[in-house]
Amino acid sequence: MRILFMTADQARQAFDASSGEIYASLLAEAAGQAGGRAMRLIGRAHESGPEGWSLWGGLSGRDGGLDGDGNAADVDAGSLSADLGVHYRGLTGNWAAGLAVSYVDSETEVGSRGSRARLDGWRVGAFGRFGSGGEGATLTVSAEHQALDGRVSRDILFTGLARTASAGVDIQSFAAAAEVRWGFALGQGWAAGPVASVMHGSSDLDGFAENGADALDLSSDGASDDVTRFGGGLFVSLRADRSTLDASVQYVGGQASFAGVGLVLDGAPGAPFSVLSPRSNADAALVSLSARHDLGGGWSIGGQGSATIRADGSSVAGSVWVGIRF
Repeated sequence: MRILFMTADQARQAFDASSGEIYASLLAEAAGQAGGRAMRLIGRAHESGPEGWSLWGGLSGRDGGLDGDGNAADVDAGSLSADLGVHYRGLTGNWAAGLAVSYVDSETEVGSRGSRARLDGWRVGAFGRFGSGGEGATLTVSAEHQALDGRVSRDILFTGLARTASAGVDIQSFAAAAEVRWGFALGQGWAAGPVASVMHGSSDLDGFAENGADALDLSSDGASDDVTRFGGGLFVSLRADRSTLDASVQYVGGQASFAGVGLVLDGAPGAPFSVLSPRSNADAALVSLSARHDLGGGWSIGGQGSATIRADGSSVAGSVWVGIRF
């Protein structure tokens, strides 16, 4: 009844505060970023070194989000992870494979809607490289699965009302990526050439039911989203006795997309509705850099960085690690 006595601006604020669009934004972020993580596993596959097994551990972080599109609001998201992996490099460095597992802590916020999500959980990934990564042809593939759970909180504030709704949520994502390149030898271990890639990410949000806001609590049977992107550009790599470096720049395209989640308001169970995330522009520049250096005695250090640059929201990610051969 309060809405009947509000101004138009106050009514819009009330609908926005009650909408629950953070659930759609969570779903879109999970699908959109899964492909980027699979590409970062491909970056790890390109780190060459001596033949044999190595164990590595490190830390990773990411910061980014999506700009609002006039319907849905800006989304800010970030994560930190502790990573552990094993890597095998074949004879002469012409193939490699590895596994990685990470503990993840993430946070997503839709500030103008008073909404936030704090999730944690695990992800596991694998990668394989067929070719040197430098001169000649190389095919690299990766796949990853992530499962997070935690809590979403929404502050519902508008004229004459202040409530907080919260719900436990579970969200899973899967990603796969492939990259093919052809390198031309430049001398002294350097190579450069064209590179093309494809990445796919999908996400699933399980059903949930809020509490704490009475008639304004929301519930859902869950939803899914998926995103596919294609890239093409140039790479340059160095394969030296004790160090490797790999960098690439790609233009990434695909179909612009947004995620949707069907919701039911406790106070109106017979009138289900849907909320949408911000629309994500497919066109982007993907810049990647990875490096590794042998310290001696079987020890090595390395790092990786990447940036996805879009007109409607960019993200950066990085990692550092220490490894030991065994």
